Parts: sequence; structure tokens; C-alpha cells
Amino acid sequence: MKSMARLLTVCAASFSALALPGCGGGNEGNNNFFGVFGFGGAEIRFLNGSPDTGAVDVAVGDPNRIVFSNVVYGSITAYVQYSDRSSPDVYVYQHNSQTLIGGHVQNDGNLATANVTLGVSTRDTIVLAGYNATASVAAIKFQEHIFGTDRSFGAVQFHQAATGLGTASIDAGYYAAASPAARTSLGTVVYGQPPLVTEPLPNPPTGTGIGFYVRGGQATVTPSQVDATDSANVMPVAGAAQFNDQNLSVYLIDSAAAPSYRLLAVFDPDN
Repeated sequence: MKSMARLLTVCAASFSALALPGCGGGNEGNNNFFGVFGFGGAEIRFLNGSPDTGAVDVAVGDPNRIVFSNVVYGSITAYVQYSDRSSPDVYVYQHNSQTLIGGHVQNDGNLATANVTLGVSTRDTIVLAGYNATASVAAIKFQEHIFGTDRSFGAVQFHQAATGLGTASIDAGYYAAASPAARTSLGTVVYGQPPLVTEPLPNPPTGTGIGFYVRGGQATVTPSQVDATDSANVMPVAGAAQFNDQNLSVYLIDSAAAPSYRLLAVFDPDN
């Protein structure tokens, strides 16, 4: 029964290729599922936000069962379904190695969490944050907002996973692409705290081009940086090829280059 309970599908994808068959990232965005075994199930994915750790393999629940493989810095995997236990230990290894990054998260103080508590029928993102060189590597979890945005609008959620900014409240918001200096704040984010969600975004500017920022514009990201076909930075994008270009999840992560943080974003489907 123990092996049957591990309903993990092994797959990894960069943030530019989330919609993989069988990996929970398809266009339907269906989050209404319940596992046959265990606590009911969640969809989980992994983001490597540690600039000097290198590519990693990630095991969840069982140290020998790799769920995400070869996840490089600045990339985020597709979702997979997990229904074994509600508070699994997470093991982060150097790629193709049995060497643990910072030690096993259950008993090594370099990683922030002893384990990861998953929700029931939720989407959860596990982020590897911090720097290997300074023994500040941390594994943190965000329970994601489940979007249900009207097809005429866009939506955004911001996450703070940059250890270098400490626990300060970080301003986050958007700007019209034609006027980058005219910024509209949506609120603040704090390291490791629930995401800041705005659903829907005003339209315009989503219908005429939009960008997103943190810290007064010191770091920005636009839809075209996530999907090059969205050259006008419009949300949502019309057409079947860009069906999911509507709900943007933005992560503030550590960086090896000044100013020591950057934004990473990915489009997520509606529920």
C-alpha cells in the first residue's frame, strides 16, 4: 500500500513550458481533485530561486523518490499531483547526486522549514531561496490563489521569496506599458507570507499593455518576458495559442547580480 500511495508523477519543465500532459499544468487548470490515498491531495511545483546552488533534484515525502529533476536557477516546474501525506519532508539534492543542499530540511537549521504542510485540493509552490555560500538556503511554501478570472480581464499575484530583502514590506503593483513611471501600487508583500492577489486587474491598462514592478520600479517584469508572442504586453492575449496568458504569478527571488533580487513570472490557468 505504501508504494501505491505515492501518486507522484515525475516531470520538470521550465517556466516557459508549463502546460505538459499529465503534469497538472494543462489549459484546463483543474484543481478540483481528491487523491485516492492519504490526506486528499494537492498540486505542487518547485521554483529554484537560489542563485549559487546550481541545478537541483527534489524528492518529496520519500528521499528516494525524485519528483522534480534538473531544476535550474530561475526556473519553475509544472504542477504535479501529490496525495501521500499532508506534511511531507522535502529533500533537495545537487542534480544527479545524493548530496543534500543544506542538509535534510527536517533537521538542518540552514533550511527554514522542517517540512512542507500542503493544503487539501490546493496548488502549492515550494521555493528554494537564499544563498548556498552564506548557508542561508531556505525552503518555503506558498499556497497559490486559484484564479477564476473573467476572460475579458487579467489578474496577478505577487510572492516575496528574496532572502536578501529581509522581512520588510515590499511595495508591488503595475504600470501602463506606455507610461512606466506612472505606477499604481496594489499593496505590499513580505518574505514567506501569502501572495498579494489582484483579480481582476483594471482594463485598461491590461488591454493596452501592462508591466509589473516591486520597490518603486527597481525590478520589473512584463508579459512579453514570460511569453514572447505577447509582444504588446496585453493581458489577456486573444487567441488559442495564448489561452493561458491571463493570470500572472510573479515571484521576487534572490539574484547574484545587483541589486541582489529579481522578478520571475509565469502564467497560470484559471481553475
